[in-house]
Amino acid sequence: MPFRVGERLSYDVQWRASLVRVSAATITLEVGAPTSSDFEVIGEARLTSTLSNLYSLYYRAESLVDARTLLPREGRVYSEEGSRKRDKLTRINHDERTAEFEMRTSTVWNLNFEVPAGVQDALSAFYLLRAMAWNVGQTFTLPVTDSGKVYTLQVEVGELEQIETGVGTIDAFRSSLQVVEEGQEPTDRRMNIWMSRDARRLPVQVEIDLPVGSCSY
Repeated sequence: MPFRVGERLSYDVQWRASLVRVSAATITLEVGAPTSSDFEVIGEARLTSTLSNLYSLYYRAESLVDARTLLPREGRVYSEEGSRKRDKLTRINHDERTAEFEMRTSTVWNLNFEVPAGVQDALSAFYLLRAMAWNVGQTFTLPVTDSGKVYTLQVEVGELEQIETGVGTIDAFRSSLQVVEEGQEPTDRRMNIWMSRDARRLPVQVEIDLPVGSCSY
């Protein structure tokens, strides 16, 4: 695998709209210590100190992944947006192709639903993509579950570009991503990811269209 226990990636999130560009948040992705057969990946997002004085926002995602198959067993997303707090937990039974979803706010909501073979959660899918071999013109399709729904993640690998990062200039594949909810029409929202060409398969840059402006990190 291109990632190892202890790897920690840090990103600066920039929000752009017209001529305005703001450093809005930081994102960290970390590979935690493994158990006998699993390892944990953790993602956190925080607003910058300037924006946090105006609004409270925090996200933490955790995914417990089978080290042999790279399939997630359990995924949790905790979020704070202003005074609203949510704790969402998904447990996946890959043998039976079923999942249990639980969301805790001031109340508790549960859902049992079917999932396709090889389904990922949003965080584990990021690491599975890194474990794949990337070539110009190649396409990937992954089933992903989030918040009790099933989506299809479509990735089309584009040309190589040189990306300036905090650790120097890196050759990376510019690739387009599209997320389609099961039973729904695709949206026209643009999402691009640059994955390094070397064996580390580092996600060095991401761009996402927003209802107002866009963000990149």
